[in-house]
Amino acid sequence: MTPQHGFAALPLDSPEIVLCASVSYHGRRLATGSADHRIRVYDLNEKTGSWELIESWRGHNAMVLDVALSPSSALPLLASTSSDLKLKLWAEHHASPPLSGRRFRPVFVQSAHDSSPYTSLSFHAPAPPSTDLFLAIITREGLVVLMELVDSSRGDDWKELDMFWVLGKKSPRGMESHFAVSFQDGPGGPAWGALVAGLEENALSLAVTAGNEAQLFRVLSGGGYGRGTNGEAGYRFQAPAAVLTGARSFVRGVAWAAPGGRSKDLVATGSADGFVRIYEVWTPRGRGVNGGSPEDSQTRADSGQLALRQVPSGIGAGLAGARREGERGLEPGQILHDWRCVAELKHEGAWLVKWIRDGAMLVSTGDNGHAIIWALAQNGKWMDFADFGPDEISDEAR
Repeated sequence: MTPQHGFAALPLDSPEIVLCASVSYHGRRLATGSADHRIRVYDLNEKTGSWELIESWRGHNAMVLDVALSPSSALPLLASTSSDLKLKLWAEHHASPPLSGRRFRPVFVQSAHDSSPYTSLSFHAPAPPSTDLFLAIITREGLVVLMELVDSSRGDDWKELDMFWVLGKKSPRGMESHFAVSFQDGPGGPAWGALVAGLEENALSLAVTAGNEAQLFRVLSGGGYGRGTNGEAGYRFQAPAAVLTGARSFVRGVAWAAPGGRSKDLVATGSADGFVRIYEVWTPRGRGVNGGSPEDSQTRADSGQLALRQVPSGIGAGLAGARREGERGLEPGQILHDWRCVAELKHEGAWLVKWIRDGAMLVSTGDNGHAIIWALAQNGKWMDFADFGPDEISDEAR
């Protein structure tokens, strides 16, 4: 879809179902993954508004579960995960012609740790002049892994910083759930309200779905008190800064809006109960770094239950699933958030949510095949701004 030309049908070279898609930060490139084990990359022709297929290749030995385009302009990588238990990072070789099958080549391959496939991944690139690049991934059993690019001039050297089981242990067999990860949108840092409360400027903001809730993490850079999986000081997970509840079935998708100059954060979830929920998240006074109290944690208005769960760093601790429940108090540099659900929007089988325009609008897709654009009205309520289904694709676009 483009503002000038509306919806357009993608040229497909296979009848197999498309399972995942990712649009580049500037909206000019689209990558998809399909059940036929293939990855396809399209570029937008801005004159015609059409998406032109530039490459299609067999990227995995099983269905492709997720794809993500790196927001880094210095190193525009493509990441993919599959039921073949592999995470792959691809770099584009412009010397190879389009549709040659060789334009994208693997530069990094990693097998899943717990013998279950990675099902969701998310990139984060801080604002320039930083050249850092981070990747968060999660397995079907709920193991979250945080990785960092070692050399920004090449995409083949990554190190694991930390990992943990989002449910505290491996997800039980037969449990109906869906795990997903999503960094906060955009290259900027946290919302200024969190910075005023004492959150470090280079903290990573990551949302993780876990059963019927979404957990928000402020991943700190270490500063001498955190040690990652390689034993070096670095980014590590602490207890979630907030746990968003309210869904009556498992949460399928989560999106954390770019700050956009707001003092509060906006987080959206899509749940199997047929609702999209929008949450406001903020840091009240007295809940900043090395602050807060057990009493304050008990008096949260409209924010559900605070779940302070210590998350140990390191591969051994992560795979052991050790997690101490109910402990109070803050770790060095940690802040806690309050939150409230400001909108509960009906969308049958909602499974994917994405923010646009720095949180001014939200797009959701669901099992009914419709994409709904939600916008904040002048009365402060979120409304159905536009609803598009397969019938809205014109014959000309087809």
